[in-house]
Amino acid sequence: MSGAIPAWVPNSVQAVARELPDSDAKTRLLTDPRMETVWDFLLRQDVSRADAEAFFWPETLKEPDWGPENFTHAEIACAMIFVHIVEGLNFPVTIETRAERDALARPWLDAAEQCRTARRELGDFLEREPELPPALETVADYLEWRGKSLREKGNPFIVERSSKERGDDATRTRVRGIAALTFSIYGKVFYSIVATLASVALGVVVEKKSVEDWCVKIPHYLKDPSQ
Repeated sequence: MSGAIPAWVPNSVQAVARELPDSDAKTRLLTDPRMETVWDFLLRQDVSRADAEAFFWPETLKEPDWGPENFTHAEIACAMIFVHIVEGLNFPVTIETRAERDALARPWLDAAEQCRTARRELGDFLEREPELPPALETVADYLEWRGKSLREKGNPFIVERSSKERGDDATRTRVRGIAALTFSIYGKVFYSIVATLASVALGVVVEKKSVEDWCVKIPHYLKDPSQ
C-alpha cells in the first residue's frame, strides 16, 4: 500500500498491516473514511484478552508483541478482525447449503440409530455375546459424532438455502463469516458494524437489514453448534 495510513486506524491494526501483502481489501479497510467510525466503536468495547484472541493467529504472519504495555485488549481485537477479514479474502469461498450438509450427514446419523436399535433388540443373542451392547453403543456414538461433524451446524459459511438467480451467495457467506468473528470476540454481532466492515472489505453495498436477515442465527449456532 502506498501512502500514509490515517491516524484514526488503531495502532494494532497499523502494526499488523505492515505484515500483510497489499490487496484491495487491505487498502480499503485502512483508508475508507467509513472505517473511522467502525474502529472508534470497536475500541470502546469491553473485551477480555481471551476474547480478543478468540481466533488463532495465522501461522504465515509475524505476530506482534501483544503485551499490555503495547496494546489494549480492544486494540488486539481490532487487529484480529482486520487480519482475519483480509486473510480470509485471499481464499475462495466454498458455498454450501444446509440441505447439502444434511444430506452428507444423514447416512451416518441413520447408521447410529440402527446401531442403537440393534442394541435394544439383541434378545437371546445377548447371552451369547455380552460384550456386544457396549460395543454397539461405542460405534453408535462415533457414527453420531461423525454425522454431526458433517452437518457443521455452527459453521457460518453454510447458507440455509441458495439465492440462485439473485447471485449473492458468496457475499452472504463472507458476511456471515464476519458476523461470526465479531460474535466470537464481543458476544454480539453488531449488525451495523458488520454491514460497514463487509461493504468496505468486499467493495459492495451491504445493508444492515441484509446482515440481520443473513446472520440472525449466528449467535444460536455458535452457542450450540449441535442444534
